[in-house]
Amino acid sequence: PKCNDPPEPPADDERCPTVEESDPNFGLFEADFADNDCISDADCLVGGCNAEVCSASDDINTLCVVPDTLPTGSCGCVKNQCIWYAQCSDLPPDEPIINC
Repeated sequence: PKCNDPPEPPADDERCPTVEESDPNFGLFEADFADNDCISDADCLVGGCNAEVCSASDDINTLCVVPDTLPTGSCGCVKNQCIWYAQCSDLPPDEPIINC
């Protein structure tokens, strides 16, 4: 556990990514090979054979190989990029914080 001041709780409407950059399928799930610029959720589409890709492109095709895990959350526009996200308040904390 860390020993810090408690962090500010995220706003109810704050969105957090659900696919970590360290995930071996990050490039596939977040379509780092496609144009993902967006202005709103309406710009973001779920694609791929297993509905595993979140991107701004409507012509994403992937091999029909099921990854060990599939992304969780919703596909939408976060900081002008289409990504898989969830409300921050719905995600478990990374690590307990101890107030000293």
